[in-house]
Amino acid sequence: MAEEGEKLVLKPGGVTQYLDGLMQTEDSESFFYGELNLSNRRVEGLAKSMDEVKEVRRCDLSINNIADINPLKDM
Repeated sequence: MAEEGEKLVLKPGGVTQYLDGLMQTEDSESFFYGELNLSNRRVEGLAKSMDEVKEVRRCDLSINNIADINPLKDM
């Protein structure tokens, strides 16, 4: 986890610690995390990390320096 004031660099598998709100799918066959909170983590790039959280229903990316939001288009 990034220390206070340190930039958070998202790497494959790195967003899992910021997931919360375990939910069940409509068909009750599996589960997924419904929330991703990366608020005020000094994130500058999302890269491929958003591919890992396509099922998320609520995503808080406020107070960051994200220049390219294209990785969010498939969410």
